[in-house]
Amino acid sequence: MGEAPDAPDGPQRDDEPPAVSHGTLEYIDAVVSAPVRVSPGREPACHIRPATDRDAGQAWAVEQAAFAESDRFSLRQTRGLIANPRGRVFVAEAGGDIVAWTAMLIRRTRAGASGRLYTIAVSPGWAGRGLGRRLAAHGIESLTREGIRRIYLEVRAENDRAIALYESMGFRVVRHLPTYYGEASPGLRMLLDTGRE
Repeated sequence: MGEAPDAPDGPQRDDEPPAVSHGTLEYIDAVVSAPVRVSPGREPACHIRPATDRDAGQAWAVEQAAFAESDRFSLRQTRGLIANPRGRVFVAEAGGDIVAWTAMLIRRTRAGASGRLYTIAVSPGWAGRGLGRRLAAHGIESLTREGIRRIYLEVRAENDRAIALYESMGFRVVRHLPTYYGEASPGLRMLLDTGRE
């Protein structure tokens, strides 16, 4: 797939995710406990921190729970993102469990550096609480502290909720990607340019 010279490299998902087997589901159950029902205002505090290699299993389990099979990273990809020196990966932790994660990537070329919001996954039990926005803002702040002014992302063209979130954060559509997620699944490339007037 052709890319603009200053666009981030490669599609969002680099290879086919593994099928979710019964063993995989057992593993997911083992690394992510079921959400505990608590009274409003009494849920565990959620804090964001850099990911470590020990977080890969729980981050991957959140990925499995948050996305359709065709959109998931594999465990290998999750570990690779955390280990990638170009990566800035953060997890949101509550009560000792990882409940969301995000991965940002930095690309440096002769034309300059750009960033990519590569993924945000929020556990279904934590959806709708603004955690995705918090993680995105945290990752963007991390990149801007390193001097990155252009941050890209890709999103399914029909994902109106995500598009509205990104637009509210200052992202704008810069390219339509007719077959980015498959033959009949278009995507959009969006850009946040923090250096714009």
